[in-house]
Amino acid sequence: MKSISGFVFCSFLISAFLGCNNNTIYPVEERVQLEFGLEKVFQPPQLSGSFQVGTQEFHWIDSSRGEPHTTDESDFREVLVRVFYPADSSTNENQLPVFDMLRWQFWFDAGGATDNKRLRRSNYTESSWPVYHDSTISQQQGFFPLMVMSHGYGFSPEEHIYIAAEFASRGYIVASINHPYGSSRAVFPDGRQIRPVGLPEDNLGKDLELWAEDQVFVIQQMQELNQSQESFFFAKLDMSKVITTGHSYGGAASFHSAWLDDRVRIAIDIDGTIFNINDRIINIPFMFIQSGNGDSFDVFDQVANDGYNVAFEQRISHHSFADYVMFWQSDFPEMSEFGSLSAETAMFSTVNIMEQFIDKYLHQEEAPLLDNPEQIYDFTRVRIFED
Repeated sequence: MKSISGFVFCSFLISAFLGCNNNTIYPVEERVQLEFGLEKVFQPPQLSGSFQVGTQEFHWIDSSRGEPHTTDESDFREVLVRVFYPADSSTNENQLPVFDMLRWQFWFDAGGATDNKRLRRSNYTESSWPVYHDSTISQQQGFFPLMVMSHGYGFSPEEHIYIAAEFASRGYIVASINHPYGSSRAVFPDGRQIRPVGLPEDNLGKDLELWAEDQVFVIQQMQELNQSQESFFFAKLDMSKVITTGHSYGGAASFHSAWLDDRVRIAIDIDGTIFNINDRIINIPFMFIQSGNGDSFDVFDQVANDGYNVAFEQRISHHSFADYVMFWQSDFPEMSEFGSLSAETAMFSTVNIMEQFIDKYLHQEEAPLLDNPEQIYDFTRVRIFED
């Protein structure tokens, strides 16, 4: 299996989110001279699909599950979900901003991962994603596949806007979950804010079942929206084409949700160690995308269907699937801490690879980026595990 170093670093990130790194007071003689990024307004990548992209937010409470992170028996599990969807046009000017004050401190110093470099805030305050709040859902086609997406531990949906929006531009409805107590911050409509809690070192997979159940709950909520005539998403979802995916911890959860819910037709794990797999076997196509050398194949023994392992061969970091790495590479073009391949290239190619995998098994289309040696990216290695 993939080494746990990525999750050890995530534990470090959690400390950063909790303020352990950012409140240190150094003696005068130990203070370093900060280097800020170039004065250059960040320009988000344009989305490549044929659809404009709209977004809406939801707050859902699962009254069938208690909240395991509190001692109050009346607390039920709550999730926040940002849905990205195909739109025919941008019907208003209310774009989704790049800058997020609640998460800026983490982006500002990469969670404490850099010694003296800092992002330049003015590069982001006026920048917006090509995503529009509450735009009219597209009528160009009858319905769209549902993709349920989860962030990594200590991250949030706001770290994965590009991948989610890119899929929406290509004709997917993407429900991106904020998992409270494991996200960088969950801010509820009543003003409550939940910060991440640490995972026990002897059981880093402790919350994977919880997150997998969150994914299943969101699938159910989206299905109910699809069935309700009062819903914005009425009859717009193809519930025969449900995909679960995510980065890091969220990617690992996608394996478990596929085992829990037979509505899931495809599961894709983006660089997440799948803890607590035990004797679980899934019967659907499974893809495992890795930032490293792709030397973790044990999971495919638990897949009673075709599987693909796609490795970036150390050209990127574990964090190159998150938007804020694009910020750093924009502010510091010569920066090499996140690998030699740009995060934008890494994420765009990841979407292409994922989409061809989905199309192969849900639409019976060819997948040259996976199956044709002459078309596979020269920065990835593909291994096939056929059932």
